[in-house]
Amino acid sequence: MNIAHTVARNIALKKAGLGFLVDRRRAPAPMAASSRQYEAPVIQLKGKRGRTEAEDCKYRGRTSQRGDIPLFWNEPTEGHATRRPALRQAKTARGFTIFNGTVVFHESELEHRVSTIIQARADVRELHSQFPILPFFDDDGVIHDHTFDYYVVFNDGYRVAIAVKHARKQAQILDMFDRIAREDFSHVADDLRLMTEENATYGAFYNAHDILRAREHFDTIEYETTLSIAKRLAGRFRFGELLRGCRHVGSRRDAVWQLIDHGHLVPLSRGRISDLSWLTVPS
Repeated sequence: MNIAHTVARNIALKKAGLGFLVDRRRAPAPMAASSRQYEAPVIQLKGKRGRTEAEDCKYRGRTSQRGDIPLFWNEPTEGHATRRPALRQAKTARGFTIFNGTVVFHESELEHRVSTIIQARADVRELHSQFPILPFFDDDGVIHDHTFDYYVVFNDGYRVAIAVKHARKQAQILDMFDRIAREDFSHVADDLRLMTEENATYGAFYNAHDILRAREHFDTIEYETTLSIAKRLAGRFRFGELLRGCRHVGSRRDAVWQLIDHGHLVPLSRGRISDLSWLTVPS
C-alpha cells in the first residue's frame, strides 16, 4: 500500500469514528505477550548442493518463543498427489501450503489463490493437489489424460475435482469436461469444476488468508468477549468498532475473523473485508 492509499485509509477511518486505530498504528508497539507468542511449524522443501530435492525435504517444528513449550505435530504427507511439481521455476509462482496434514502444491499465483480460498471454507475436510487423472477422447478418437489441479473432499463426503485456468480458456476446459463425462468417473469424483480468476479474486484471497491465520491463534476468552460485544451492538456496525478499547488489537482482530469464519458475524457487502466493512450478527 503506497502513501496515498495509507493517507486515504486513515482519513476514512477518522471519518467513520475509528481514529483510535490510526493513533494506535502510530504508537510504539508494546512488548507484552500476545496470542502469537508461539511460532508455527516450519517446512523446508528446498534442495541444497549435492543433495536431491527428495532427500532434502525436511519437516521440522520449532519450540515456542518461551522455550518451555515444545510443539509436537504429525509429519504432513503429499496426500493423493500424482506428481511433485518442481518448487523453482523462473516464470511461475510455485510453492506449497499445508491443509489438515496434507502438503498442497501450487504452480501459479492463481492456483495459490484458489487453494487458499478452498482451505478457508468451513466445510472442507480434505484438499489434495495434482489429482485425479481422468481420461478423455479427442475428435480423432485419441485418448488423453488430464491431471486436475485440486481434489476436494467435503465434510459430507462429496468429492470435487477442480481445474484451475484463466477465464479465457473456459470454453476449452468445459468442452474437455464434457468429454470426460462421457466415461464413468464416479469411482473417484462426484463433480468436475472450473475455477478462474473470476472466482479467486484478490479480495476473496486476502479474506481467506486472514481466516486461515486467525484459525492458528484461537483464544477462547478473546473469542467469547468479542462475541458478547458484537451481540450488544444493534443492527450493523463496522469491523473496527469491535477493536475499540481492547488490550491487544491483534488478538481481537483474530477473534473477529474467527467469528466471521464460524458464521457468527456476517459481512454486509462482498469484496475485501477491512476495518471499515459493515458487519452484523445474524438473527
